[in-house]
Amino acid sequence: MTLPYKILAMVLLCAALIAGYFGWQTHQRAIGAEEQRQVDDLAIQAQKNEAARILATETAKVMATEKTLRAFVSAQEVQSVKDQRVAADLGRKLRDASVDGRLRDPFARSGDCGATPDSGTAAPPGDSPGDPTPAGGLFSAEATQLLTDLTAEADEMSNAYTACRAWAVEVKDKTSVSE
Repeated sequence: MTLPYKILAMVLLCAALIAGYFGWQTHQRAIGAEEQRQVDDLAIQAQKNEAARILATETAKVMATEKTLRAFVSAQEVQSVKDQRVAADLGRKLRDASVDGRLRDPFARSGDCGATPDSGTAAPPGDSPGDPTPAGGLFSAEATQLLTDLTAEADEMSNAYTACRAWAVEVKDKTSVSE
């Protein structure tokens, strides 16, 4: 073989060795990448399992909290109905307790020192028309006005609470997600 052929053979042999090396290197990289992909897949699966466990735990907490909240809301609604009945009853009693625009003490005893109408004692001062002395059991006009004002304020607060409660229920109904 002549020198140019020997050089050509050497160049071809070097090219084949270089091509083989790069092919082998690519193959090794592919093997390494596949191994890394398997390791990454295992890590991702472990993370998914951990996330599923945490999600189940948090979902259980939320469900328990919602159950407690629903129980509280139900109890509060029952209490609210009772409170509204009490307020209506107290308003009725207040209207029934007034005499000529003045409030009467429902616990005051009629008569003088426990005397009964059969005992023949005179009526207490203020029970007869035109007598300016306060009648037995009637509050003064100032006390009646104060109690009326306080009752009106309490009624305003009760009405505000009722309106707020109705609004809260309406908002809850609009924003609740059906289960």
